[in-house]
Amino acid sequence: MKLSRNTKFLPLAALLAGAAALAVREALYAFAVDDRGLLVPGPPLGWVLGALTVLVMVYLIWNVVKGADVTFRLPDMAAAAGTIFCAAAMAVTVAFVSPMTPGYTALAWRLLGCAAAVGMAVQGVGYGAGRKPGFVPDLLVCLFCLFHIIDHYRPWSGNPQMMDSLLALAAMGAMTLFSLYCACDGVGLPRRRLWLGTGLCALFFCAAELLSGYLLLDLGFIAWVLVRLYTPRKGETGNGAA
Repeated sequence: MKLSRNTKFLPLAALLAGAAALAVREALYAFAVDDRGLLVPGPPLGWVLGALTVLVMVYLIWNVVKGADVTFRLPDMAAAAGTIFCAAAMAVTVAFVSPMTPGYTALAWRLLGCAAAVGMAVQGVGYGAGRKPGFVPDLLVCLFCLFHIIDHYRPWSGNPQMMDSLLALAAMGAMTLFSLYCACDGVGLPRRRLWLGTGLCALFFCAAELLSGYLLLDLGFIAWVLVRLYTPRKGETGNGAA
């Protein structure tokens, strides 16, 4: 079952809702902190941010459960540009941003980021040539996002305030799952609703935590998710195909 109305703007709605959450979060840290820079207990803006997040998640999940699907296709060159931008964002991040955990985890984070960036660049060139993406670049993005969570787990879990890392954790979790379902689709194991739902969540959370320290990486992920949602998947001629 599909919704009778056009849902081509659903990803953009998730992105705009994430921008609204970002504005509330920034206002929260501007007006509801004490002399130590920590959030005061129970600020009204904190409840607003929580309520907004819950309402957006309910709205997105309701649309996905009801069979919503995006109904717009990006031109090949636009898809190529968005994917190559994501590749550049990952490459710059792993080259100039220090990992948070020393040792093999940090090394794996950097290597997987480089590999994913190369895969995204190849995928972008493929889009420009009119070819559909393979599963390997998607899998590399999945592994990179997973190791991003692993690398950041200790500082995130040791943070005295959950708000500082909760949106970032949700963003990377959604990106890990979305890229996994993209890879599954590439090998003939489509999970349409999970693919769309995790993509919409990734757009919301990446936009909501845009100013939390990984601006370029989050922008790159937003561009890539939009490309994947607005281009046909394996065996389809358009996003609205059954």
